[in-house]
Amino acid sequence: MPRGKYRYTTVTIGGNGVYAKTKHPKEAWEFVKFMASEKVLRGDAHSGNGLASLKSVSQAVVKSHPGEPPDNDYAFIESIKYIKPAFTSPKVEIYAIMGREGGLLEKAFMGLQTPEEVCKEIAKKANAILAK
Repeated sequence: MPRGKYRYTTVTIGGNGVYAKTKHPKEAWEFVKFMASEKVLRGDAHSGNGLASLKSVSQAVVKSHPGEPPDNDYAFIESIKYIKPAFTSPKVEIYAIMGREGGLLEKAFMGLQTPEEVCKEIAKKANAILAK
């Protein structure tokens, strides 16, 4: 369980949504409901892709493989009340430089730039976005 002065754990969240101008809103909504169904969440959690957004599904999956990695799944479920997002920004553009679109991390992974050079480049771009 999270301990110390600031009791929190981080989480990253994936999800599905519907484009506001979709030509097929009913079908899109049905897809989102299907992707959020217990059946799909259970399958996703069993695959090891992460814990389900439904606590009941996550608890059932964790209990179905006692002693198997990751042993900390249940502790994570119990720490949900301490969750804070891993990274948030009111400026959506920030996510683009951190993700594949920016291609910056790949430069370090491929040895084209040092990690320090890449971090400086990320900081420069992020500061420019935040200054707007």
